[in-house]
Amino acid sequence: MRVLSTQSLEQLRNIVRADDKFVLESLEELVSRYSLSMIGSDLELPKNFKLLSPVNDSWTGNKDRENSELIQTLIPNLTRANATDERFWVTLAFREALEYSVLRWGGDEVDNKQILNHWFAPTSRNKWRDHSVARLWYVSSFAAGLEGISLNDSLDVLYSNSELLNSFLGRPRTTASNRVASKIILMLHTKGRVDGVVIFDRNKFRALMKEIDLRAGLIQINALREKDFDDFFDDIFGTVYFT
Repeated sequence: MRVLSTQSLEQLRNIVRADDKFVLESLEELVSRYSLSMIGSDLELPKNFKLLSPVNDSWTGNKDRENSELIQTLIPNLTRANATDERFWVTLAFREALEYSVLRWGGDEVDNKQILNHWFAPTSRNKWRDHSVARLWYVSSFAAGLEGISLNDSLDVLYSNSELLNSFLGRPRTTASNRVASKIILMLHTKGRVDGVVIFDRNKFRALMKEIDLRAGLIQINALREKDFDDFFDDIFGTVYFT
């Protein structure tokens, strides 16, 4: 696929920053209007790339959960290295995912600040947290790499509350371990359900993470044998979360 050149990406970013009358248009129109340059890349997209349209801005109506799973089938071969390329995500947001991005971030009410936040992604934090499309891929990529739990089940847990996303994708010390993160997500999936639906308790979750951090400072969790590892988490969950 062809993407914006680095120079043109910066040019477009500066235009959005400076022009309070900037009009959000398709990439083709922006390239023509501002004489932007496109270059070839080794990244590929299916011709039918299309995300589900949000029905409203509620936690379930925004379709983030569904689109996060869908994007793994739309760009299944995207590597972590290629995902760091801002040109890919900016091009995608202004071209293939423009309609979705506009609907997701305010329709006709999208302003320059929102464009800078959700169409551009200069840092890793911007990519997993703010960018219209990149954040969907980063969540599902993280979920797909967990051990002992399917992508579908892990996304059900992660999208049960925004605080979970911030806790795991923000990579605090404890959940930086894939083994630990997998165990927490699996426990929330298997034992944190009511009538088949994952129920998230913010206060208990904060207490849980605090307790894990506290105990993790006293032992090497990843060095524990499987049974001891399971017992460690069963005890914490039993005394802190599932009470």
